[in-house]
Amino acid sequence: MSCAPGTTWRATSRRSRPAAPDPAARWRRAAARVVDLFIVFFAQLTFMVLGGSALVGPDGARYLFAVLLTGYELVFVARLGQTPAKDWLDVKVAAHPGTDTPGLARAVRRWLLVLVVLLVPNPWVAGAVLVALALPTLVGSGRGLHDLVAGTWVIAYDADEHEEQPDVDFERLDRLRKERRLFRFRAEDDPPT
Repeated sequence: MSCAPGTTWRATSRRSRPAAPDPAARWRRAAARVVDLFIVFFAQLTFMVLGGSALVGPDGARYLFAVLLTGYELVFVARLGQTPAKDWLDVKVAAHPGTDTPGLARAVRRWLLVLVVLLVPNPWVAGAVLVALALPTLVGSGRGLHDLVAGTWVIAYDADEHEEQPDVDFERLDRLRKERRLFRFRAEDDPPT
């Protein structure tokens, strides 16, 4: 192909990606996770106090916690991109490249690595897996291994700032209402023909 003098030709992709969003502050992410754990812990505690301990037994409590936390995380992240704690701390899980919710497939991929930590009975192995998940958060893009696998970002997100405003031009709407009213009055004032 030929180019204008002084310019160079460069192939561009039809699907260029927008810039990556800024990751949420690490302390907000950690605090949201701790609050989420407490919410699920108190839900499990309530269940156990109300007679659920007879159903699951002492060994099943850990698995019950894993099931409750998995359901909690998948439902909220897949549908809204935020758990209640993430919403409270203005953090959201977003699908790359925008701020869309990740959907069920990405939420499952994101959660599977964390679920391994919950189900491993050996605390040393669970701790090693937890460190492996969190280590990428401390360097590079600020994304955990579970986010890298799922293709998600944990971003700062204030719902009040991102609230969709209606695309209505109120001045134009008022003007149209007045014009219709004037037109209607003119039509009534004109004698029938």
